[in-house]
Amino acid sequence: MMDQSCGRCANVMVSETSGTGLRCGWPYYKLSPKARKMPRLDVFEPVEATACCDNHREPGPQGLLFATSADGLFMAAGRLG
Repeated sequence: MMDQSCGRCANVMVSETSGTGLRCGWPYYKLSPKARKMPRLDVFEPVEATACCDNHREPGPQGLLFATSADGLFMAAGRLG
C-alpha cells in the first residue's frame, strides 16, 4: 500500500493558483459525474502534498482521472477492491 498523502490522492487537483500547487477536489469528485460542473479552482482548498485527510482515495489502475470517474463501475463489476 502506498503512503496516504494529498500528493498521491485521486481527489487532488493540480492548480497554478494555489501556493502549494495542489487543491483538494473532494467536494467536486464526491458528486456523481452527471452533477459535476467545474467551478473556478480557487473555490477548492489548497493542500500540501504531504497532508492527508479522511477523504483520501488511492488512484485507480489507469491514474488519477480514471480513479475518480470509473471506480464505482469497476467495483460494481467486481474488478477492483
